Amino acid sequence: MKVTKLPILGQVIKRIIIGEDKSFILFFMINGDVWEMYHDQNCCEVVEIDDIEGEIQKLRNSYLTQAEKVTERGLQPKGDERDEGTWTFYKLATEKEYVTIKWFGLSNGWYSEEVSFIYLGNLENENYLKRNDYGIEKDNQKII
Repeated sequence: MKVTKLPILGQVIKRIIIGEDKSFILFFMINGDVWEMYHDQNCCEVVEIDDIEGEIQKLRNSYLTQAEKVTERGLQPKGDERDEGTWTFYKLATEKEYVTIKWFGLSNGWYSEEVSFIYLGNLENENYLKRNDYGIEKDNQKII
């Protein structure tokens, strides 16, 4: 098991957007920073959100007292029990709410099952996120 602290520890989430296909989650911080949780699809692997325990929207408007990523190998949630994959747990908490975002990845061993948490920029001074009169786009996909 590998545990990694996330850089958003101690910050305040203003808005959370989960992709319709559950392939990504965007975190908009009160200071304007935007973070994305996602899997960079390579080829033949399957990596997806298996479950979200807790009410993720209740993490908003409070300081994060826990923000960590835990990765471990384990059995897949459905199907053939002989297939092992990678579980990635993102554990986020405030004084009000505790949430675990559970991702599961399965591949033939050649492709990555990694779930990434990356900084996209600040809405006030970055161009990675495109702002226009209709909302915000990332990679030509409207997100808000």
